[in-house]
Amino acid sequence: MKKKVLLIVCVLSLLTATLSLLSMQLTAEEGEEIFREPIYIRSDGAIDPERARELIQIGDDVYTLEVDIIFQACPNGFVIEKSGIVLDLNGHEISFEEVTAEPGPLIGVTLMGISGVTVTKCKSVSGFQYGIYLRDSDGVHVFNNTAFCNDIGIYSQDSSNVILESNRLLENTEEGIYIWHSSNHTVVDNEVSRHDICGVLIFDCENNSVVNNTVSNNVEGIAIRFSKGNTVQDNLVSNNTEFGISVTDNSLNNAIIHNTVTLNNGAGIYLKDSNKTDVLYNNAVSNTGNGVELQGSYYSTIHGNTASNSTVGIKLSDTHKNDIFANLITGNSQAAISLHSSTSNTIGTNTLLGNFDGVLLQGCDDNRIQENRIFNSDGHGIILQEHSGDIRSNTIIGNFIFNSSFGISVSNSNDNCIEKNELMHNLWNSIELGNSIRNSIFGNYIQNSGQFGIFLFNSSDNTIRSNTVVNTKLGGINLTDSRNNKIYYNNFIENGPPQVEGNTLAENIWEDRDADTKHECQVCRRADRRKGNYWSDYLGLDDGTSTQTHNCPCDGIGDTETSHLGVDNYPLMAPWIPIDGDLDLDGDVDIYDVVKLIGTFGKTT
Repeated sequence: MKKKVLLIVCVLSLLTATLSLLSMQLTAEEGEEIFREPIYIRSDGAIDPERARELIQIGDDVYTLEVDIIFQACPNGFVIEKSGIVLDLNGHEISFEEVTAEPGPLIGVTLMGISGVTVTKCKSVSGFQYGIYLRDSDGVHVFNNTAFCNDIGIYSQDSSNVILESNRLLENTEEGIYIWHSSNHTVVDNEVSRHDICGVLIFDCENNSVVNNTVSNNVEGIAIRFSKGNTVQDNLVSNNTEFGISVTDNSLNNAIIHNTVTLNNGAGIYLKDSNKTDVLYNNAVSNTGNGVELQGSYYSTIHGNTASNSTVGIKLSDTHKNDIFANLITGNSQAAISLHSSTSNTIGTNTLLGNFDGVLLQGCDDNRIQENRIFNSDGHGIILQEHSGDIRSNTIIGNFIFNSSFGISVSNSNDNCIEKNELMHNLWNSIELGNSIRNSIFGNYIQNSGQFGIFLFNSSDNTIRSNTVVNTKLGGINLTDSRNNKIYYNNFIENGPPQVEGNTLAENIWEDRDADTKHECQVCRRADRRKGNYWSDYLGLDDGTSTQTHNCPCDGIGDTETSHLGVDNYPLMAPWIPIDGDLDLDGDVDIYDVVKLIGTFGKTT
C-alpha cells in the first residue's frame, strides 16, 4: 500500500514539473526563445549551449542574433569571453523573467577581461540588475542599444578606451550609465532619461568625456564624484529633480563646456568640495534652482556662460580663489552673482541685466569686483553686507551701474575700496555706506541719482575723494550720524538743492589736510596748500582776501564766501581733474608721487 502511495506522489510531482515547464515554454511567442542558462561566446569562438548555436549566425567575427531571448532564473544572459568580435543583436530584445527566487546578480550582456568588442543593435535589454556590464575590458564599443527597466542600464568598471554611443537608457531604477574606476571613456549621443539616482555617474575616474547626450527627467542628470580630468561638453540636461550637472567629493581639473542646462529643480551646475574646474565655459543655464553653484571649492574659472531666470545666476558659498568673468546673467529673482563667506575671488567683465541684485557679497573678504556692466537691478547694483561677521578689504572698481534701485551699498563693512565706478540713473542713492568704517570712495562718476549721489549713515573714518556727482535729485552728498570722514577733491555739480545735507556735516573734514607740509605756493611762498571740493553753486572769488592762511590770489582756491555751505573752507574754483602720474591726488606730479610709487611696488636698486 505504501509503495503505491509513493508511486502516485512521484508521478504527480513529475506531472506538475512537466506542466510547469510546458507553461513556461508556452509564454514564448513566435520569434522568441526562453533560456534558463546563460549563452556564452567562448574564447575560441564557440557558442554554448548547443541550442543557442541555431539562433546566432556567425561570419567574420560578427555574431548576429536571429530571435528575441527571454532568460529565466539564471544570473547572466549573454556572456562574451572572446575579444575582437561584434555582437549584433540585430534589433532583438533580451529580457529577464523572474519565475523563481532571485539567483544573484543579473546581467543582460557581460564583457569581462576582453578587448575590441562591439555590442550593437539591441532593441531592448530589460529586467536585469545590469543591462550591459563591462569589467577589466579595453577598446569596447557599445553602440545603438536600448536598456530600460534594469537597475543600471550600462555599467563599466576598471575598463578603458570604451565608447558608449547612441544608446537609449530609459527608466532604469538606479543609473542609466555608471562608470567606476575607469578611464578614457567616451559617452556620446546617448538619450538618458527617467532614472531614480542619476542619468550618468562618473565615479573615481580619470579622463572621460561625456559629450552631446540628452539627459532628462532623472533625479540627478550628470554626476562626477572623486574624479579628475573629465570633460562634460555639449549636453542637453533638463528637467532633473535635483542637479543638472554636479562635480563633488574632491574632484579635480574637470571641464564643463557648452552644455545647455535647463528646468532642473536644484542647481543647473553644482560644484562641492572640488577644485580647479579649469573651464566652466560657455554653458547656457536657465530656469533652475540656482544657475551655477559652488560650495567649498577653489581655483575654478567660470567664463562665458549665460545664466538666466533662476534664483541666483552664479552662487558661491565658502568658496575661494575663483574667477568669474565674461558671463551674461539675466532675470534671476535674487541675484545675478552671490557670494557668501567667500574670499579672494575675482568677478570681472560680466554683464548683469534685470536681476534683483547684481552682485551680492555677504560675510566676504578680499574679493575684487571689476569692470562689470550692471543694468536694471530691482535691488542693488552691488551690495556688500555683513552675514556672520564684518566684511573687509573688498575692491569694487571700474563697474558701470545703470538704472538700479540702489547703485553700490556697503553695510557693516570695513576697509573696502570703491573706485572709478560709473553710476547713472539709479533710483535711490548711488553709493551708500551704513555702519561702516575706513572705506575709500575714490574717483567715481555719479549722475542722475533719484536721491543722493553719496549717502553715509552712522559711518566714520572713511575717505571720499576725487568723485564727480552730477544732477542728483536730493543732493550730492548726505552725512547722517557720520563723523571724521575725509571729503576732498570732489566735484559736486548741479545737485539738489541742496548740494550737501545731513546732521553731522561740521564733524567731518572737508579738505586735504595732508597737503599742508608738502610744498609752498609759488606766488606767496606760503606752505598752506589745502584744497577742498568743487561746488557748482560756489560764487566766491579767488582774490587773495581770504581770512585763511592761504590768502593768495589765483591759486585756484576760493577766498570769499567761505566756508561754502557751512562746510568747505577751501572751495575749488574749477572742477577737479586728476593728472596722469598724480598718485597722491594733490594736483601735482612730484617727489611725493615717487615715494608713493616706491611704497606700493617696492624699492628700486
